[in-house]
Amino acid sequence: FSPVYTLKSQKIEYVSISFRFLDNKIGYVSASEIIPVLERQGVLLEVLNKINFKILDFFMSDSFGQLELKGISIKVPSIMTIHSGALENLCKLFEKYHADSSMINIELTESLVHRTESALETLMPRLARKGFTFLLCEYGAGYSNISAFYDLPFTGISINGNVVRAAFESKKSRIVLKKTLELARKLDMLTVLSGIIDPK
Repeated sequence: FSPVYTLKSQKIEYVSISFRFLDNKIGYVSASEIIPVLERQGVLLEVLNKINFKILDFFMSDSFGQLELKGISIKVPSIMTIHSGALENLCKLFEKYHADSSMINIELTESLVHRTESALETLMPRLARKGFTFLLCEYGAGYSNISAFYDLPFTGISINGNVVRAAFESKKSRIVLKKTLELARKLDMLTVLSGIIDPK
């Protein structure tokens, strides 16, 4: 879990969920390392469905209720997550257990959006109608296609930490960051700045 601190309330109001795997010999393995292996073995959907159950279990637990969070974000780890039907399965799971899907924010990276845009044009509106929201994350990390702001139903944007840090070092970078934040505000989008590591 990564905490998301809200400046206005000065509280942690959201958490971002990502997952790692534990190997008995080598220890923790990141999702980016294990996902290609799961794809090759043909078990990715089975594993993602188990992760979906764990997310739902946490979401429905007393522990989650005590945190008084406004929502949780789930990072989509790969293109195969889109094509395998894992997001549709998460939606069905929340419907089955009458869980409030409006508290679930699905994080999609710029590169993933760029490579799966045609599939997302159908999938995202369908999930949005069920209450799920979407965050365009790692914005500015690489290929930035501004059309994602208006072609797809994103309700938030997470700006890459390198972009944030560059704004403290360069006037041009600061202008770009400022204008991006102004655009997001005008579009009434939730805005997250990654890479904040100290009070300054």
